[in-house]
Formats: sequence, structure tokens, C-alpha cells
Amino acid sequence: MRDGEVVFDGPASEVTEQTFEEIYGRSIRDEDRRGGEEVE
Repeated sequence: MRDGEVVFDGPASEVTEQTFEEIYGRSIRDEDRRGGEEVE
């Protein structure tokens, strides 16, 4: 969410470097990544 608007509505597995940068304004770091299975 940004300014009350959904900026990404999909599974984490579909987030790309570009999507992450558009949402957070920076590239993905190792500590941003999560392991394990996706929870729906």
C-alpha cells in the first residue's frame, strides 16, 4: 500500500527486481528475501 492505494497484489514469487524498486525505491537486499513455502 502506498498513499492508501494497493501497489502490488500478487504472490511474493511474482515480485521482480523492477517491481520491488517501484514499490520500495531501492533494489532487493538479501535480508529482504524470505525462504520457505508461500502462504496463501
